[in-house]
Amino acid sequence: MREGLYNIGIVSKTEFQKKKHFSQMTKREIVFLKTLVDCIGAVKLNIAPHLIHKAYEEIKYEKEDIIEALKDSEIIEFNYINKEVYSDYRILIKSNSLKQILFNKEGKSILAYGRLCLVISLKTFSIVTAYWNFDGDNHKTLNMDRYDKNIDILQLANIA
Repeated sequence: MREGLYNIGIVSKTEFQKKKHFSQMTKREIVFLKTLVDCIGAVKLNIAPHLIHKAYEEIKYEKEDIIEALKDSEIIEFNYINKEVYSDYRILIKSNSLKQILFNKEGKSILAYGRLCLVISLKTFSIVTAYWNFDGDNHKTLNMDRYDKNIDILQLANIA
C-alpha cells in the first residue's frame, strides 16, 4: 500500500532559495525543463540519502511510481538554491498518474487519491525528495510571494 503524510500548506518561508512557479514561466522555460526531465528519465537516476531515510518514515511508493512520474508529469516549480557552501538547481514535478494512498493526517488514516511529486536535482541528477500530493489539495494556501517571476531559467542554465 502506498502511504504518505497529509500536510497541506506547512511551508511558510523560503530561505536561500529562489523559486519560479510554472504559472510564471515562459513556454521556452517549460519546454526546456520538460526536456531535462525526459533526459533524466533516460539515464540512471540516483536517490538522495534524504529520500532513502524518508522512505522508512514518511512515504511508501513503488519503483514504477517514480518511472511513471518521470515519463508523464507536469512541471510545478524551478528552484535555485544558493548557500555559501552549496548551490543547486532543482525541479519539482507532479505525476499525472493518480494512485490510491493511505494518508496519515495527525495520527488518523485517510484513504484517498494522490499524485507523486518529485524534487529532482539538476546538478546531481538525483531525486532529492518525494511526497504524495493529496488530489483534493486546491492549493488555497499557496503563497505566491515565495516565487520570483523575474528568474530567467534559461539564463541560469547558460542557454539564453
